[in-house]
Amino acid sequence: SGSQSMLVSYNVSSVADAGTGLSTVNFDNDFSGTTFVTVGSRENGVITFNSPAAGSVRVDSRNYSGTEEDSGEVYFAAFGDQ
Repeated sequence: SGSQSMLVSYNVSSVADAGTGLSTVNFDNDFSGTTFVTVGSRENGVITFNSPAAGSVRVDSRNYSGTEEDSGEVYFAAFGDQ
């Protein structure tokens, strides 16, 4: 909640708050398309990935009841051709 920051930013130019439990991760170097692989986790809940684009992906963070909520920490990685 509040402002978002990154601990490590390999190929991530910024993270934008898109609403409660929603973040958009923007890449420094675009992937070659929208078929890259994303993995991640958060504390006490689950994350899903939506709206993939060559230069970004939206990360949705939910508690175990399925309600979108901000999380103290979210871990994320993306793999694919650039």
